[in-house]
Amino acid sequence: MVLEGMLRREVELRTSTEIMEAMEEAEKSDATEWMDVAEKVQHQVVQEYHEKQRQEHGDESYHFEELGVHDLRLAALRHPEIAFWVRFNRARQGKLKVGDKAPNVPLLQVRDGQPAMLLGSESCDNDDQRTVVVAGSLS
Repeated sequence: MVLEGMLRREVELRTSTEIMEAMEEAEKSDATEWMDVAEKVQHQVVQEYHEKQRQEHGDESYHFEELGVHDLRLAALRHPEIAFWVRFNRARQGKLKVGDKAPNVPLLQVRDGQPAMLLGSESCDNDDQRTVVVAGSLS
């Protein structure tokens, strides 16, 4: 029940104008991304929880369960009805395995947004070469 309350607080913060703007600004930077802001929100939620427990029980007499960011993240996975970032996550395990031929999929180039193919031209055949894909997300 405690972690569910903490998740609700995280939702409240994540959907606030201030945090949404901070996430947007983080994405404009070369040094940060929205996930950095989300992590700060999670640390804030945990800190608020512990401070509330100390106030309710007193600094000396309160021996609280040491809940942390990891616990909060696990709770999000257990409660997708609260954690919209889990509920709407569309990531999945791919079907490719080591040794499979890489599909020649269309991409957008980061530098200029122009279309490109993973392996070069659409008719490119990579039977005689190894392909290593290092991927990430650019919001």
